[in-house]
Amino acid sequence: MIVAQSRILALTLFLACAPARAVRPLALPAPDFPKGLVWLNSPELSLRGLRDRNVLVAAFISISAPNSLRIIPKLEAWSKRYAAAGLIVIAIHTPDFELEKDRAVVQAELQRLGVSIPVVLDNERTLWKAYGAQGWPSLFLVDPKGRIVFDRLGEGRSQEFEIEIIDALERFNGYSPKGYWPAPDPVDSECGKVTRARYFGAARGQVQPLGTERGRVLVGSRDGELAYKGKWTATNESLRSQRASHDGSDFVRLIYRGAAAMAFARAGGKPVPVYVKQDEFWLNERNAGADVRFDKGKRSFFLVSAARFYNVSRNPSDDVHELVLYPAAPGLEIYAFDFANTCQDRASR
Repeated sequence: MIVAQSRILALTLFLACAPARAVRPLALPAPDFPKGLVWLNSPELSLRGLRDRNVLVAAFISISAPNSLRIIPKLEAWSKRYAAAGLIVIAIHTPDFELEKDRAVVQAELQRLGVSIPVVLDNERTLWKAYGAQGWPSLFLVDPKGRIVFDRLGEGRSQEFEIEIIDALERFNGYSPKGYWPAPDPVDSECGKVTRARYFGAARGQVQPLGTERGRVLVGSRDGELAYKGKWTATNESLRSQRASHDGSDFVRLIYRGAAAMAFARAGGKPVPVYVKQDEFWLNERNAGADVRFDKGKRSFFLVSAARFYNVSRNPSDDVHELVLYPAAPGLEIYAFDFANTCQDRASR
């Protein structure tokens, strides 16, 4: 009885705060999956085959977009919770970098993350364009008639989307959750400032050879500065180290705000240890990211091998910081740095 009353109250509050539902459902036809695409964790699927059988969540993700990676546990949870009621969740992996077109690269990272839902590789962005996706993650809810009845761009507002799933299942087969109702999303009003993603390749042109600016006071106006020193080669999408930085002469330097900093990188050959300092000091157990280790001299480093995001630093606030990376061997390829605010960092732990 209490659960039922809570559900009614939650739905009433949701309807009161969501005027967009007045024009729902969208009733737009969902584009089908083209034949011949590569599928992971599943045989080839089609909307025609799911018609009149399933409600579908189609989620656009990328292994180089942390905000889409952060919703994967939610996608997995929805799949497990509502599969018996007729829901199927399909992730559409649309690459941001050329290396993400390699099936082995994507498959290895999804396996590391424990992804079990079906994933289709949208390497030519066919589905991305057909659905009109505008970023990662983009989520589309498709009813059993093949109509898009709800959509969402970006992470967050999970309760809203899950309520729409329940509503679509109820219209489909009368489903009603028993003893469960989606939990409210955390309040994000005090999440702090965060630097936008920074890219290292020549195509996006945000990294420059280091001049004389090192040593200047860190202020907010320097947020996002990206520079390198030593022997590096700029490719279209990455910056590649040409030698080891044993004496600290070769490094990448960035200035950022945020509760966490993550590097999307890979090693061209053997794994490359990358030593890292924040604000001129080695990291410690309080501000080191999950992928950071410490050598016998208590110097902080992370070991780069497969193409993925590496969790480098973690801070209690959004103060401005300087992060410096020293490759201990040639072959390090850095593609991007991304950052999380305090709310995103808490959610990912």
